[in-house]
Amino acid sequence: MDRIEADLIRRVAELRKMPPYQAALAYRDLVRMEAPLIRLRLQDPVVRQKYDNYLKTYERPIPSRYFTDHNYAQKLIPIVELVRSGKVRSVLDAACGNGFEAVLFALFGVSVQANDCTNERYTITQTRAEFYRELVGDSFRLKASLSNIMDGDTALDRYDVVFVQEAISHIHPAEQFLALVSRRYLVPGGRLVVCDSNGWNPFLRARITRHLWAERRTVRHYLVEFTDPRTGRPFLVAEERLFGPPTMRRMLRAAGLVPERTWMSGFALPMLVRRPASSVARWVDRTSRTIPIVRAIGGLYTIVARNPEFAR
Repeated sequence: MDRIEADLIRRVAELRKMPPYQAALAYRDLVRMEAPLIRLRLQDPVVRQKYDNYLKTYERPIPSRYFTDHNYAQKLIPIVELVRSGKVRSVLDAACGNGFEAVLFALFGVSVQANDCTNERYTITQTRAEFYRELVGDSFRLKASLSNIMDGDTALDRYDVVFVQEAISHIHPAEQFLALVSRRYLVPGGRLVVCDSNGWNPFLRARITRHLWAERRTVRHYLVEFTDPRTGRPFLVAEERLFGPPTMRRMLRAAGLVPERTWMSGFALPMLVRRPASSVARWVDRTSRTIPIVRAIGGLYTIVARNPEFAR
């Protein structure tokens, strides 16, 4: 075993004992350490480029890296608390992308199913799953699958938690997806955790509006057609369709889910985060969550909703 792998094993053992915020920060370092080993396993140049493109968010220069790490760790606090509560045995990471959060959950000892609709991301997730299984043993339980989550794939089971990170703004139609999660993918009493950018945030809204105009779009979201690699059927993906927390809670209720917790983050300005685990940035986030007007425009929201405990 080489030095990097030995260091990774040590760090995995350490992050399992850390509080949620610190554990998410430690995982960011873990991903940066894994990168040279994962790149060696990704033989397809297109797949490797997809991996490298995502890693750019992890490999930004200091101190902007600390700001990105802080926001990542803040928004994951509710899901990390839930996964480590001792009450969760299985997680579906829907539209998992490159499987970054799926790996984190599996490192905490729960069984994880990671699903995405693109071959490249599926390959990256599968490669990372194989790497960590070799690294930490059979306690690491992560399976990757390739399908359009909207098809109600019969290969997928029911889960204690369904996690959707930066994807509800792309899954179309989102309302139909939430209803599908409620009746098909969640066990009675299970939780759906939706984590995404806040459409009510004025700075985010301004940035997206500039992007839409640059693309010669209207100021509303638009749809793009994809092909399901498993079935060959076309399906639509939304671009730039952002929701605010009140709208998302209404949609969850309409789908038969009960919102239990809304966690806002993304309040700290970049100049406040000049070192890892910045106490100033954490204080800003913690204080902002207590002020109703400020709370409403946080850059990120994480909503936990419960599936009612009756048979469907």
